[in-house]
Amino acid sequence: MKAVRANRRMCMSDEPLSKPKFWLTPEVQLARNDGFDAPSLRRIERLVSQHRESLLRAWNEYFA
Repeated sequence: MKAVRANRRMCMSDEPLSKPKFWLTPEVQLARNDGFDAPSLRRIERLVSQHRESLLRAWNEYFA
């Protein structure tokens, strides 16, 4: 299980008071929420899903 987690990609928002974390692999999934309400999280998750491929490319370029 540890090896699988090590290969997971994620993204986070850096808002001053709220910090959601979404896994990007194997699919978009909320990992943690510190402050956003449910409607806001749904909007954020929708945006993360729509831009998943570009987020993954950026993640891979940054950490390569």
